[in-house]
Amino acid sequence: MKTSRWAKHFDGFVFPYAFHGPDDYRPWLGALGFSISRIDLLTKDMVHGGRDGFAAWLRTTWLPYTERVPEFLREEFIYEIVAAHARIRPPDADGRIHLTMVRLEVEAVKGS
Repeated sequence: MKTSRWAKHFDGFVFPYAFHGPDDYRPWLGALGFSISRIDLLTKDMVHGGRDGFAAWLRTTWLPYTERVPEFLREEFIYEIVAAHARIRPPDADGRIHLTMVRLEVEAVKGS
């Protein structure tokens, strides 16, 4: 997004999603009458089947980003992201690409 080639497509871009954590969910769940048993952020290793698998995931989940790029340039944009990621965290010995993800897990019961 920040390289000279792509930056023009992201002028005024605002990421449309919010990522809330335990401190956000506790009062929301309490206000709705839930008793929280557990609420945790857990680290997960997301494994993609090589560069093409990683590109497929980007293609289907990074729509707020990819839709900003003209359609005829999207694949190039996606594979540039794949290459940039591989420079930072190279594929493993089997060619798989790993991403560290964080998941919110909540266990709560409604009522008392």
